[in-house]
Amino acid sequence: MTTNHPTESFISVHQRVLQLIKRDCNGIYYAELGELRFDSVFQPIVDSEREIYAFEALVRIKNTAEEVMINPADYFNLLVNNTEELLFITTLCSMIHIRNFSQSGFRTKKIFLNTPPIVFESLSNCRNAIDLLLRALQSIGIQTEQIVYEIMEFEGVDLTATLSGKENLRRNGILIAIDDYGCEFATAERVISVEPDYLKVDRSIVQQVESDDVEALLGALKLGKRANAKVIAEGVETEKTFECCKSLGIELFQGYYFEPPRMLKPNNI
Repeated sequence: MTTNHPTESFISVHQRVLQLIKRDCNGIYYAELGELRFDSVFQPIVDSEREIYAFEALVRIKNTAEEVMINPADYFNLLVNNTEELLFITTLCSMIHIRNFSQSGFRTKKIFLNTPPIVFESLSNCRNAIDLLLRALQSIGIQTEQIVYEIMEFEGVDLTATLSGKENLRRNGILIAIDDYGCEFATAERVISVEPDYLKVDRSIVQQVESDDVEALLGALKLGKRANAKVIAEGVETEKTFECCKSLGIELFQGYYFEPPRMLKPNNI
């Protein structure tokens, strides 16, 4: 894969991705890379009335030779120092997710796509990459304002590149979320600098309300207001957590209490 120019690199990535995407007998898109199979699952993000507001797209990775599942976080961590392969795998997963989402009965909702910072910085600052994305979305009838790039928690973020990339995407209607606020790298300073559209609060903070400790969650809410971001409580697993988060003023929620991640079948099946 060429590394001489970001535009050339992304074009080669895009072409390679298109060659690997397949469709099974049920109409579900997936990809195979060697012994690995990549599938899409989606977990709803709901409002205070438990109505679906959006979906977070998640990848499931299976070693088909050994018939074992691979932890996606572990897999992506192995690629953190291999920018080209991380770019390729992220693009591959995003393309599968968007295609499966676009043919589902929820195609008018928003979709959150996980993106490592270094990939976000690269793609969002490449005019050619953005143009390819816009054309791909148009071809399947998805509006740019439905797309939310969820910046994952990784070390070594280039803040200048992140900020310029955010503005490039926003000019085209694409939204930004910061994931796992409260973890090591998703700090208040980063949130204030980036001013995301959504702030996803890590389960480690959200689940403190089970022991009636709401201080950290209140701090996250204040930070969200300061950054003008909608706050999403992650890891909601009980009625108590849901009701407490609602009482504090949180309006969006995600977790197994509502629904686990699942495949979205094509609307005509």
